[in-house]
Amino acid sequence: MIYWTSKTRALQRLLAGLILATTAACGGGGGSDADPGIAVPPPDPAPECADCGTVYLGLTDAEGDFRQYELDVLSLTLTRADGLVVEALPLATRVDFAQYVDLTEFVTAATVPPGVYVSSAITLDYDSATVLVEQDGDAVAADVRNADGLPPGVVTADVEMIGARALRVAPGLPSWITLDFDLEATNSVDTTQSPPLVVAEPVLIADPDLFDEKDRRARGPLLDVDLAGGTYTIALRPFRRLGGDFGRLRIVTDADTRFEIDGQPYASDEGLRALDAAGPGTPTLTLGVMDRNGRAFRAVEVFAGASVPGTQYDAARGIVLSREDNQLTLHGAVVERIGGGFGIYRDRITVTLTPETLVYKHRGSDLALDIDAISPGQRLRVLGQLAEPADGPLTIEAKIVRMLLSTAAGTINQSQPEYLTMDLQRMSGRNVSLFDFAGTGISPDFDADPMDYEVDTGTLDTAAVIPGAPVVVEGFPRPFGTAPEDFDARTLADFSQARARLGFGWIPPGSRNPFLRIDEAGLVINDEDPALGERHHVLRAGIVTDALAAGIPPTLLPRSEGVGIYAIARAGELPRGVAVYYDFAAFAEALAGALDGSVQVRSLHGSGRWDDNTAEFVTIRLMVVIGR
Repeated sequence: MIYWTSKTRALQRLLAGLILATTAACGGGGGSDADPGIAVPPPDPAPECADCGTVYLGLTDAEGDFRQYELDVLSLTLTRADGLVVEALPLATRVDFAQYVDLTEFVTAATVPPGVYVSSAITLDYDSATVLVEQDGDAVAADVRNADGLPPGVVTADVEMIGARALRVAPGLPSWITLDFDLEATNSVDTTQSPPLVVAEPVLIADPDLFDEKDRRARGPLLDVDLAGGTYTIALRPFRRLGGDFGRLRIVTDADTRFEIDGQPYASDEGLRALDAAGPGTPTLTLGVMDRNGRAFRAVEVFAGASVPGTQYDAARGIVLSREDNQLTLHGAVVERIGGGFGIYRDRITVTLTPETLVYKHRGSDLALDIDAISPGQRLRVLGQLAEPADGPLTIEAKIVRMLLSTAAGTINQSQPEYLTMDLQRMSGRNVSLFDFAGTGISPDFDADPMDYEVDTGTLDTAAVIPGAPVVVEGFPRPFGTAPEDFDARTLADFSQARARLGFGWIPPGSRNPFLRIDEAGLVINDEDPALGERHHVLRAGIVTDALAAGIPPTLLPRSEGVGIYAIARAGELPRGVAVYYDFAAFAEALAGALDGSVQVRSLHGSGRWDDNTAEFVTIRLMVVIGR
């Protein structure tokens, strides 16, 4: 359940959770910012709880229209079926949730008593929050309020974990849980006001067995390396924390794992040996995936030493809007200073390339590229030296540049084997109108044209892609001054068949008659409901389609294969809370029971597969927000 609390009540709750965690639950670690944390492997301590298990807790976010959503996380708790509350977060920490749409961050490895855990909670402090929304292409600070029009203050969002999806902790065995702070469902945004208004009613989803397509990130100093076993262990330090003990994480490597240590790339075993030589205390940042069978974290890319942002070099991450000679304009940049505790958002900064700049391609070869490899539309991670002149924007002189996978989204103009053109709408989530493609072609006549953006698809299958289809290609813009083509694609997704986001909104206070049918077979939207507002869209590849365009009442169907996540969020004058179901029939029964004539449906959010012809939406995730 979600509770809007005063600061006093929230802090009392936090203290109670900490006391329970340390006295009854074996504890989840300790430390403070003043404590530098684990720098070398300490002696193995005597076990505090012989029959406890380890819970690895990750934090992620569903997509929302935010450039920055940064606030303090005061507490993360787990509640056992018998009422025992375990505090899993040893220290309050600051998080920018807008940076966790595409990945999941390991937060902590908590020592937890065995048993079945049926709920989890996150406590957030909005008092010092920084929330920036996109308005006419720029990042603008928003005024954040709760549903009553007041500053949110300290908020605790709870979520139940029902039935088979409860978290089961066994002695000596690792367990995993991912908390999804859903920005889209949590916030309504009105950019017609000045400043923009954000109404926040936090919504949390918990899944103890979430093995999704997102990369997972783990940060912290190296503890030890097992060369024979192909593993290494770190002391977790999430969200750029410089100190504190958030537990340990063992990371598995394989033949495909790539390493970058002090700016030098390595492959597989060679990289693991170099990491071992770097020694305990070396800063590390690992991107990887969950191994479903082995229930282990497998490294795909490992950065260590000076290659970790904010260690030896300042750092910035963003997308290139334009290039003039060796000057890049980086947009939507998250900046990290050496030794800084968290990132700083800047709408635009200038990156200076030099002949000494090392350029590498994400998951590419180990060979350094020429600086001309970088072109508008390219996402970058830059390490170098920051400067902030009094009369100009923030600048960074690049020492090491990592070209990250970028996306181009739009509708197909034409396609043929190894080649397609598209009406480009967005690049890596940014509106194409922001970009200046001057200089991308072999001559000005061949500069990239957003209305006819040329993509080299190589061996990718384009046979089924038809004109007008919404598609997203992932890969890299062509090196500067070499177009045509404009983009080299590694993957191609036709979003007419792929995952989509569905959104419906009803005019406040909502609708008492939003559905024509609610049963185990699905939900049918009442498309003639006068309370239905202007929001009834399907979003695919950043392209909006009207969900009512087919003239057929949209039908929301349960997922036929795999596990779906279905949630009912209570807001307004109802006791605030979220109930999560993994069985559509149980969800539909609960929803029908909740709509007793006095309760209105405010909004609906989902992800799944949309069929333009039948107006059917096969749900992977679905949340209905109700109120009174």
